[in-house]
Amino acid sequence: MEFEKENLKRKNDESKDTLKSKYLKNQIFQLDLELSQVTDEDEKKKLEALRNVYVEKLQENKKRRLIRILLISPLVFLALIILYLVTAFNRETTANNKAEWSPSTTATSTSTSSSSSSSSTSETKTSSTIKQGVPAELVGNWKTADYDGVILTISEDGTMTKNQSNYIVTERVSGYEEVAQGVYRFYPADGSGSEAIGALIFGGIGGSYQTTPKFASGIYVKNGYIYPQFWTTTSSKFTYSLNTNLKLVPTDKAAVADAIDTKNLTTEQVEAWVLTIYASQNQLSDEDKENYFVNVKAYDDNLVYASVRKNSDSKTRLALYRVNADGYLEQGTLEATNWSVVSTAYVE
Repeated sequence: MEFEKENLKRKNDESKDTLKSKYLKNQIFQLDLELSQVTDEDEKKKLEALRNVYVEKLQENKKRRLIRILLISPLVFLALIILYLVTAFNRETTANNKAEWSPSTTATSTSTSSSSSSSSTSETKTSSTIKQGVPAELVGNWKTADYDGVILTISEDGTMTKNQSNYIVTERVSGYEEVAQGVYRFYPADGSGSEAIGALIFGGIGGSYQTTPKFASGIYVKNGYIYPQFWTTTSSKFTYSLNTNLKLVPTDKAAVADAIDTKNLTTEQVEAWVLTIYASQNQLSDEDKENYFVNVKAYDDNLVYASVRKNSDSKTRLALYRVNADGYLEQGTLEATNWSVVSTAYVE
């Protein structure tokens, strides 16, 4: 009950912060319009000072939201563990009650024998498909493509470490099963739960949790990239549907991308960079990305601008970006104001 109250309070706080951010952005936008028209120097200085105040308040609001997210993540993680333990306890209690209240000793013995045989068959089938550690192709360091990205380190012994702005979380898996081509389900080490591994992979990166009795987590590998997966079910079997909204790239490829001179990009590189960031911001899969294109133009200020549009509506601009003088990718409003950095290194 306390967790629900805390969760409700957090959502209310987030709503207030969102409204406040919208208000501050609107005020900054209005001041930008006034600054573009005012000619009196004294009046211009006053407007610029006021604008700086709003900008500082907006930055403070963003920091407060980030701190709240970092503080709530451990609570969500703890709640998932408690839910798993309660569910496991209830199952064990139900099984014990059935054994204790059997109609006769003979029936109990027969039931137990039958159950043991069934369990053994299941274990034999499972153990033949479960392998120790993690797949070799997953071992290494992986990084998200977004600005201030997350680094996920996977070791040969199954240890997984997530580093997000020096906030580090570690869990370990004891084995894995390839449930489909390139789709690996993880089995947690003793003392962990599948939801703990899921929380490690998704917490602070993306994805969502559902409070259903059974959890499973894993990774989908495609074309040298990995896509974290988190599955839930209320039945006895999982449906391993794939989610490609979140993509991680090997850090060695990220290092190659860092070496690209972002001040001298080709049109194709700008298109790829912008569409990758837009897809990350809007959780688009690789298939979804095919429905969009990027229009690139250079203007008199010697900066390259790029707008994202849909193939079905090429006249409507959905988002606006530009590569600034430092070679960083910035995003602005659709009115080409209020620019902020969204990526400092080239990714595709």
